[in-house]
Amino acid sequence: MPQGVAAVDPSPLQSLRSGYQAVREMGYDYIEITVARLMELSEAELAEAADAYRSGAFRVEVCNSFIPGRLPLLGAQADHAAIRAYLQDALRRMELVGVEYIVFGSGAARHIPDEMDPAQAQAELDAFLTEAESIARVHGVTIVIEPLNKSEDNAINTVPAGAAIVRRLNLPNLKLLADAYHMYREDEPLTVLVENEDILRHVHVAEPPDRLIPNRAGGDYLRTFGAVLGGTPYSGRVTIECRYEDFASDVRMAYPFMREVF
Repeated sequence: MPQGVAAVDPSPLQSLRSGYQAVREMGYDYIEITVARLMELSEAELAEAADAYRSGAFRVEVCNSFIPGRLPLLGAQADHAAIRAYLQDALRRMELVGVEYIVFGSGAARHIPDEMDPAQAQAELDAFLTEAESIARVHGVTIVIEPLNKSEDNAINTVPAGAAIVRRLNLPNLKLLADAYHMYREDEPLTVLVENEDILRHVHVAEPPDRLIPNRAGGDYLRTFGAVLGGTPYSGRVTIECRYEDFASDVRMAYPFMREVF
């Protein structure tokens, strides 16, 4: 998940391509970036990125941080026209650079206002996901719901809670993500990976309890997590999502661990 590698990069596109190149040279299979990195590209840069994708020189396979906090999804503050316009532009951009999955964490955007009835909040969240999925499907992108721990979110906090939404809405391009760090913070049993293997499409990992780069502090939890995940049919991507001390040296150090465990 490179968020910019060199401060001297002259443009958002060059920063992205530098990050992509660095990660690929270290042996990793793909990059995952925030949607904001795509949104800051000019149309000319976006066209250049699309050309690079078509030629096989560059690809963003996964994006995260789907909805910015400035676009609240629930309650009286939700601007549905603005949300729809954002969805259309963001998913258009994703298709142009080959994005397959978009991660819906977005704790600030999906925050349930204190005064809001929980049932109404769930109905509005369902309506948003239904609309977002319909647009994502047009662009060949699948949304994966990311449960976040209670310190970051008050809407979807556990893998079963995210799974319940996926199963209830039953939409072809709406699936589930499991994040090892958030699962640790919520003390979730790893059996939820097995129980929801049919809808699990993406995974995030970091070393708990401090959200460190994998292999920084022993790795026992992630080894156990990886063993349980490996006992399921899951064969998708596993993204490092963590705090970095030094991006290049950290991800290089984590590579052997990631290959061994995942």
